[in-house]
Amino acid sequence: MPPMNNRVMRPRRRKPDAPVGVVFTAETVLAWQNSSDGGSRLLEFRIYADGELIDTIAAPATSWSGDIVSETAYAVAAVNVAGEGPKSRSVRAT
Repeated sequence: MPPMNNRVMRPRRRKPDAPVGVVFTAETVLAWQNSSDGGSRLLEFRIYADGELIDTIAAPATSWSGDIVSETAYAVAAVNVAGEGPKSRSVRAT
């Protein structure tokens, strides 16, 4: 009789989806909603300005306030143990 495999099958972890609903809720607050976490707890969010990483904040935060620069495009990416997911759509500061 062959040995039994007692390994538990777990869902495959993947990178999280891009945050959605990214908006400026005030002149200096960028806010978003989480999308799929990819099967693993979100660890942090990365804030991008014109494509460059400018800040990292711990999850479960869903907003960021910082030095907002007018006419700059901001985006957010979620990170879990599988890595960084895609960036959200960009929103431009006015």
